[in-house]
Amino acid sequence: MSNKVTIDYSTDVGKVRLLIKDDIEDDPLFTDAQIQAFVDFEGSIREAAACACEALAVEFASAGKLNMERGNMVIDRAAASVKYRMMAELFRKVEGEQPYSEYQRLADETLEWRDGITGYHEKDPQDVIGEDD
Repeated sequence: MSNKVTIDYSTDVGKVRLLIKDDIEDDPLFTDAQIQAFVDFEGSIREAAACACEALAVEFASAGKLNMERGNMVIDRAAASVKYRMMAELFRKVEGEQPYSEYQRLADETLEWRDGITGYHEKDPQDVIGEDD
């Protein structure tokens, strides 16, 4: 999960990145090829975003440290896994049912992206992440 990318939001890959909030170019969650595979497999941008969220839920739920660093954030893996599963369910539910703006409103209200509720928070010097985790 650490290949630098340049995000072009006019492409299907960029649109999936926008929906799943994979917008840190120096530390993307997926490579462009991985996201393109989701698009090819699923056939729509929202379904590809759901597939990507499901993959992230598995990644964050897998064995390992309880927390991980991404950019200037510390991520609670368990909380992130739950939230990505919820996002996947929302993407699958609204595919073909509601316009993007309605989806975004639901996502914002339900998940409150990148605040303490999702498991994302700014790095704190008091956070201890290292060999003891």
